[in-house]
Amino acid sequence: MKRGDRIVHGRSDAPLPVAGLPRRPGPSGPRGPSWTPSSKAGLRPLGFDAAPFMLAVFALDVVIFAAEVIASGDSLAALRVPSHVAMALGANYANAALYEGRLETLLTSAFIHWSFVHIVFNLGALAAIGPRLERAVGSGRVASMYVGAAIVGSMFSTLDGWLEGAQRVGGGASGAICGLIGAAAVVGYRGEGWRSPLVQRAAWLFAVVLAFGFSTSHTDNPAHAGGVITGILFAAAWDRGDEPRATHHAGLAVAAIAIALSAGAVAIRDVVDPFATHGVGERLAMADVALRQGRCDDAWAAARAARRVAQRDPEARHAVEAVRDVCGQRPHAFE
Repeated sequence: MKRGDRIVHGRSDAPLPVAGLPRRPGPSGPRGPSWTPSSKAGLRPLGFDAAPFMLAVFALDVVIFAAEVIASGDSLAALRVPSHVAMALGANYANAALYEGRLETLLTSAFIHWSFVHIVFNLGALAAIGPRLERAVGSGRVASMYVGAAIVGSMFSTLDGWLEGAQRVGGGASGAICGLIGAAAVVGYRGEGWRSPLVQRAAWLFAVVLAFGFSTSHTDNPAHAGGVITGILFAAAWDRGDEPRATHHAGLAVAAIAIALSAGAVAIRDVVDPFATHGVGERLAMADVALRQGRCDDAWAAARAARRVAQRDPEARHAVEAVRDVCGQRPHAFE
């Protein structure tokens, strides 16, 4: 899964209730059919019946990718979205998340994709497992788990980038989708054991994830690992029986609020921070241009911005020293 993934379809004709175990009996016997995933349930591509959250995520991914291409001003951006455009719309620049508090991008980056192929693979994977899991366990549970898996996946990716000393910009739904895979495996196992169709589908999807992970250089394996772990932990904690109404509404509300607040934070940063869409190389170039033109305040701002996201990079340290040599001690505003 190339900071994204690939796969096929998923949908059962019979509604599938909750996480793969028999329901608790009610006062007058069992409450409705078992929520054990049926091995005879029909499947068809892109079956989003009774899966409103997965449908909303699918649609949002498509809309945001279209916005990326339009913002790039070039239809060829569908083959590779420029990094500054992806960052403007919420890609996770690992060092900015760590050193500039860009924590909102831990979530928004799950809705960013780098190419048409990338988003097709990811949406195929989401359609293959997401709707079936949502029908089985309920929309609120899946919504909160999906958001959690996206955030934890990005955290794993950010930590890996910091350990490598890399200037990593990440995006893609694959971490969150791996959360769906991990949760589906637990749900299927709890209901029907290892032979569950849901377990088999989850295993097949994860095999594809691993195949991409070991065969391509741009695959975000730490994000996948974080997503799978999160999905497993969430699903293991889900109670048997129908999703309680309070859980349904709370899960959807938490997911919607988290996504809306994170998107709003990205938009505000884009307005108030002139370096929000620039990596360390661009910040250093801006500092050099400002210095050559004698704009010391701008040079200080750009050099300090580069230093913030590249604290172990000698080039960024030298840029600050160069500005100091030419402009003297930095103004009070940059202390």
